[in-house]
Amino acid sequence: MKLKDRQTFDEANMFGRGQPNNAFARYFVGNSYLNPLTDPKCGLFLANVTFESGCRNNRHIHHAARGGGQLLICTAGEGWYQEEGRAPVSLTAGSVVTIPPEIKHWHGAKKDSWFSHIAVELPGDSTATVKVYEKMLSVSGSPMEGTDPEAQLPQWIPATYNVKLRKIKGRWYISDMILLKQNPAEKPLPTPDYSQMKTPEP
Repeated sequence: MKLKDRQTFDEANMFGRGQPNNAFARYFVGNSYLNPLTDPKCGLFLANVTFESGCRNNRHIHHAARGGGQLLICTAGEGWYQEEGRAPVSLTAGSVVTIPPEIKHWHGAKKDSWFSHIAVELPGDSTATVKVYEKMLSVSGSPMEGTDPEAQLPQWIPATYNVKLRKIKGRWYISDMILLKQNPAEKPLPTPDYSQMKTPEP
């Protein structure tokens, strides 16, 4: 059922809209939201992804040497799923999509309806998902060989992430990052008043 009004959609979206997916906004056309449903420590990460009307993600691939891929369980509204070279598939609440690894595809909301689905990252060989707590000052790099050379690196902000890794020729590379929780802004430490400090006796 198409849900054009956000309030009506939120009432139907039983798994919650979550927070704006700002960290990966550049990979979406329109506004999206993310609501993690499981603790990554359990070994299988699930999140409810919400798309406003007309929002979709860019074409992308889930890499794995064997196994892997992604499972979408549609929970509210109406959307589209399309694999490269194939006709788009209409999605409604209750639709289930199994996305094989190494298949370029996109998914998102129809132009006149909000849409949400639970995304499940399926385990596979030469892939791994880790939770990152440490503060990263910066991230640098370049797109992996065989991917879009014009692709930009995701914006990295102080937060807790699920980082998906892909093993290529014995080395691990970041293939995806999901923002779980943004860290609160840190207050700068006050400059100490050295005039009040006593010089230690020799």
